[in-house]
Amino acid sequence: MKYKFGQPSTLHSFTSDKTFDHILIFIFKSEYIHSTDLISLHRVHPLYLHLYKMIQRLQSYDFSPLSMPRPDYAQQTSISIDRRMLFMSALMHYNFHAASVIRYSRGNYTNDHLSPHEICESLTGIVPAHILSYVRRALVTGAPSQINGHSSLKNFNTYFKYGNHSTIHHLDIYPISNPHTSYHESPREDSPPLQD
Repeated sequence: MKYKFGQPSTLHSFTSDKTFDHILIFIFKSEYIHSTDLISLHRVHPLYLHLYKMIQRLQSYDFSPLSMPRPDYAQQTSISIDRRMLFMSALMHYNFHAASVIRYSRGNYTNDHLSPHEICESLTGIVPAHILSYVRRALVTGAPSQINGHSSLKNFNTYFKYGNHSTIHHLDIYPISNPHTSYHESPREDSPPLQD
């Protein structure tokens, strides 16, 4: 059997509380929304109109170059705006299902140059069978070996506000659960409180 990275696994899942944000892309892509509805949605959250405009802008954007080999991949020092637009277009096409975008892109993103089957065959008899199963899993499914998690909306909002890194400023914008927010740049707090 030929193993390739990115096979779905029942041992790996992550879920979150259901929100209106999860279905918004389907509503926008359905083309049933009226301009007055857009105005109302913009009043709820200013990024909703931005999302709608990006969907319109990228709906016919050709993201097929994502799946082409990039020999200069290891030398890049930044990600070009063109590359970011390719990914955004693919994310919108796949309804923000990032795993589908990575599976579509393959190549450098999934180490397609590796042959897990050949690697495992070459290690057979050299390493114990249980170690070989770990190697096969790492090459085909990835790490960690198991993850089944859930995040509440409250927890998501806390970490969304917390941001990425203390040297990076972020937008103080919350999802729909808190429409009464300010929209200005602010530095990240030292650490977010843990939420249930």
